Amino acid sequence: MWFGTGRRAHVGAIEEYLTRRERAGTLSLPGPAPLLARTIVELCALWAVHCHFDPAPHPPGTESAGPIDDAAVAAMLADLVVRATTPPRR
Repeated sequence: MWFGTGRRAHVGAIEEYLTRRERAGTLSLPGPAPLLARTIVELCALWAVHCHFDPAPHPPGTESAGPIDDAAVAAMLADLVVRATTPPRR
């Protein structure tokens, strides 16, 4: 499911949103919308699913005790996407 229509539907929806916002002048994309949309979906999948099964889920130099803080990850991903797509202030 995920490797067929599931991922494609999510990427397509995000791509459409990004393209619409870029045309409206409210986003400045750091690359092609299809690539950015796929990156967003894959980052979310990585942190929501894959890292929970990763035998070494914590980056070197970070706290390795305890589970991954899903709320912190969600906030970080949201901030990353916002910063990457916000036009510079003039």
